[in-house]
Amino acid sequence: MQELSLLQDLGDMRGECRAHGNLGAVHLSLGNFIHAAKCYREQLDRARDVRDASLEAQAQGNLGLTKLSLGRHEEAIACFEQQLAVMEQLPTSADSSSSSTGGTASGGGQQQLEVEKGRAHGNLGCCYDALGDHEEAVKCHDRHLAVALRVKSEKEQDRAYRELGRAHKRLGNLKQALVCFEKRLVVAHDLDRPDAKNSAYGELGEVHCALGNYDQALSCLDNQLTAAR
Repeated sequence: MQELSLLQDLGDMRGECRAHGNLGAVHLSLGNFIHAAKCYREQLDRARDVRDASLEAQAQGNLGLTKLSLGRHEEAIACFEQQLAVMEQLPTSADSSSSSTGGTASGGGQQQLEVEKGRAHGNLGCCYDALGDHEEAVKCHDRHLAVALRVKSEKEQDRAYRELGRAHKRLGNLKQALVCFEKRLVVAHDLDRPDAKNSAYGELGEVHCALGNYDQALSCLDNQLTAAR
């Protein structure tokens, strides 16, 4: 709070914008979602005041995550859609000149922008899942997965396969869900993440059981127990 007050006194609106974002992140991690939403709204207002599209996209995404945590799914959808719209305005490494939105993105910056777009699609998918629109959720998670594969981010692939598999499972598309969870398990082993392996084995076991593949289901659940130790 002292940092924020100092930045306000100095008239540093960009710094103030980032400070609101940092404060919101603390509240979000503590589960203080109402306070986090207020901070991210302030971050969004300051980002618009300084006409920084990169900061605006970040604020929209942060606000969307907070709305999702609050169960305000339609409001979260609006935030994530606006986040995507703003990110589409950001210049890329292919552009020949920078703009008032913070210059061109290149190299790692361009890849990070693609990752953020993918995450926004994934977050939209989670909103649609929560609203019971699993077909739309599948489309969103598919877009997230496409980005994750394109930028070769195994961390993003892990989440995208997980959520896509769950959406297919809710639709009753058990074979498609099985493929997603199998691919997620491969990624989880590559990442060497025990929690992801545990989750993937468990969900694979549930789908095999639903398909009547009881031997495979038992094998998966045994492996889940082993991963949990």
